[in-house]
Amino acid sequence: MRGDHMSDGLMESDNRQRTDRLAQKISSLKNFAIDIETETKEHNRLLEEVDNDFDSNLGFLTNGRNRVNRLLQSNRQNRRFMCYLSLILTSIFIFMYYLITKSLNTS
Repeated sequence: MRGDHMSDGLMESDNRQRTDRLAQKISSLKNFAIDIETETKEHNRLLEEVDNDFDSNLGFLTNGRNRVNRLLQSNRQNRRFMCYLSLILTSIFIFMYYLITKSLNTS
């Protein structure tokens, strides 16, 4: 009889230890789940901001393209202006590219 009480006590102690370890693991998993939820909400917010930025940029690009098309469809003098404008913008782009690559190579 006494042996049964001792083994019951050992089993009870073992069960409590296992229950405590299980509770700690469950607590850790709960914390991980909360962290994942927080990160997911933050990433969703950032993605929505990026989406809004792309939408606004798309509107600017569409308006710019429409203006260029109207200029190209107007009389000949505007075509000459567009040619000069595109040459100037291309030259500025090449010059800026040269400056940037030169400054990156010296760094």
